Amino acid sequence: MGLRNITIPEVEVAFGDGGISVRGVSFSDLMVLVDTYGPQAAIVFQKVQDGGTLQTSDVKLLIGTLAKEFPAMVTAVIALAADVYETEGLETVGKLPFNVQIELVEAVFGLTFTGESDIKKLMESLTKMMVEVSGALKEVQAPLSQTGIGAFAAA
Repeated sequence: MGLRNITIPEVEVAFGDGGISVRGVSFSDLMVLVDTYGPQAAIVFQKVQDGGTLQTSDVKLLIGTLAKEFPAMVTAVIALAADVYETEGLETVGKLPFNVQIELVEAVFGLTFTGESDIKKLMESLTKMMVEVSGALKEVQAPLSQTGIGAFAAA
């Protein structure tokens, strides 16, 4: 099967006279979240890594915590998964009733992670990427810290 034949799975959450469709979070979506909400994303990844399962009660607890602590990030996740990640889309998602936002995030979570192994793989990949990026940044910073900007400018 070629990529052109693939249909990205979506879930529609009822709202008003129709519904809102969302898909799972992609790698590029994740990078937008990490770039925009880096410190918050790190806390979220740590919470996911620290425990819980894909049991409904654990997922609901995690989503409720995220909605309380990082509402802008939750809004961004929904907007990304609904393919409306721009100013107007973010504003609209931010105005949706709380229960609809929670249903949407649960749907996104369910489409993104199909099992415990998905979460573990994601955590391993992100940890590896962060270590590699951190190492690359240290290499770039090392020459400056040894010579200093003033020494570079004087040369």
